[in-house]
Amino acid sequence: MDDADRTRVDTISSIKFSVVMPVYNERATLRAVIDKVLALPMEIELLCVDGGSRDGSCEILGELAKQHSQIRVFLQPHNMGKGAALRHPGSYR
Repeated sequence: MDDADRTRVDTISSIKFSVVMPVYNERATLRAVIDKVLALPMEIELLCVDGGSRDGSCEILGELAKQHSQIRVFLQPHNMGKGAALRHPGSYR
């Protein structure tokens, strides 16, 4: 690795990334997906937007947010789609 490569790696590792994750009835895969996102070798703020899930996803998000300070959970009253999750995440939990 030359000096230019080291500079790029240092720059990337010093950046904080915000990841928006729309969630709707993802109970079966939610923990595994969040574990993979948080395992990335960079500083991440994970914004999870639950679109009115009815399968317990919201409760799982609440548990994970208590365990990981990088996770913030937003609630929408019903499923409004991915675009709405990005534009207006809802109310903070």
